[in-house]
Amino acid sequence: GADVKVSFRAVGRDGEIISQVTKDFHVEGIPESYALHQNYPNPFNPVTKIEYDIPGDGNVSLIIFDIMGRQVKALVSGFQSAGYHEIIWNGINEQQEQVGAGMYFLYIKSGSFNDVKKMILLK
Repeated sequence: GADVKVSFRAVGRDGEIISQVTKDFHVEGIPESYALHQNYPNPFNPVTKIEYDIPGDGNVSLIIFDIMGRQVKALVSGFQSAGYHEIIWNGINEQQEQVGAGMYFLYIKSGSFNDVKKMILLK
């Protein structure tokens, strides 16, 4: 991201300044490609941060599976704007229960992009 300052000035036909305004904006960049980054920390107990990049607006699914391939938690399911995203997972499943220690898989799908990362929860 970057901080940008924009100034506008309205000048009359006689060259006199009629109005002027200055506004500060924070502009976030848009990634050039899809990416699912490794969660941090990994191993974790019980909270971890997950970052992912989406280069275009669209539907995103970010799902955690256990070692048996069962869905544990859908962290994201729906439309998201292009950009750099992050989400925190606190080790809670869909039933609002703390999951057990072990290996979990983080799966992302958006458009034709999909990727998987391994995560380890230690107790």
